[in-house]
Amino acid sequence: MNTTQETTETTIDELSEIYDKNPYENYETISYEDPKQVDLIVDIIKENDWDIEVTKIIKNITHSENINKYYDDYPYYKPITDDLITQKMNSDILNEEQEKEIHTILPYYLRYVKSNLLYKMTIDGCSFNTFYHKAEGYNNTLLIIKDERGNIFGGYNCEEYSKEHKGFFGRGENFLYTFYNENRVHVFYATGDNDNYVYCDNDNIAFGCSGDSFGLCLKKDFEKGYSKEVDTFENSILNGSTEGFYIIDVELWELGN
Repeated sequence: MNTTQETTETTIDELSEIYDKNPYENYETISYEDPKQVDLIVDIIKENDWDIEVTKIIKNITHSENINKYYDDYPYYKPITDDLITQKMNSDILNEEQEKEIHTILPYYLRYVKSNLLYKMTIDGCSFNTFYHKAEGYNNTLLIIKDERGNIFGGYNCEEYSKEHKGFFGRGENFLYTFYNENRVHVFYATGDNDNYVYCDNDNIAFGCSGDSFGLCLKKDFEKGYSKEVDTFENSILNGSTEGFYIIDVELWELGN
């Protein structure tokens, strides 16, 4: 995503012309911290012709705010308001509060679109081949993992999971997150220190890399995995243990494809 590209701020009049079903008087003017980012979101909505309640977005969209940066060494982002959760995932792993929190860390243009369960380990089996087959052709996916201690964590991938990639792939939108022992989400966005976002082969599905360590690594056929601190995301250990973890369940959700 090129945030340096020169853009002009999208006006309420332009939005009203595109979405005639929403009368002009329903819009409210609000201030954005980053108008260029908002323009990008609107452009993506137009380009994909998504059926989204634009009025509600214009009225209520807000930047996630880091309100407790040093809590347990994890950044914490405040929850999005209930009325903005228009498309629920109904995950078997996440509870209702955790699902609300997940929406706060997604790219804005993916918070208001339908999600679809592509893969679930306890239903589809633990084969990597099955996972890759189910993920084929899908960008913008959320990976949710539950370990044997009940910890929940995962990552967002803006590109397709595939063994056909040569080396690392992905973009700066990719991130890691954790609900380590609680309902509050802690997110680790890409730092720009390197572009080792995602790696896939027959034996590993991994996010982030520094030296010979991955930020999150799932071993062949989802038997176990580990998390290390890496420069790619400046993340803490997602499961809270340097000894790794055993995987109880995995879900992969598509977002707005």
